[in-house]
Amino acid sequence: MTPRVFTVDLTKSPAQARPEKSPGKKSADFPLKVSDSDPEQVSLLLEPGDREIRFAVEVMWIAGGESGVEVLDNNGLGFRVMGDGNIPTTVGANPPR
Repeated sequence: MTPRVFTVDLTKSPAQARPEKSPGKKSADFPLKVSDSDPEQVSLLLEPGDREIRFAVEVMWIAGGESGVEVLDNNGLGFRVMGDGNIPTTVGANPPR
């Protein structure tokens, strides 16, 4: 199954997923329509900027006239991503205290 790819800029509040347009990858915008015979796989490309970000993903759904929100939070731990910008790093055997 080819995933639908979305970019998420985590430096913005609220962070929102936007469709990624790349050659060879399926692109679509929300809402996605799925069924037992037509499932979807979603991949998120996260842009944390130069920060450490902890987050959860909320999926809003509608099925059979009912609606809800499913929170994907790594069993309550959340997810963590670190940017490659100005985060302090230490090289060597004796890091500063």
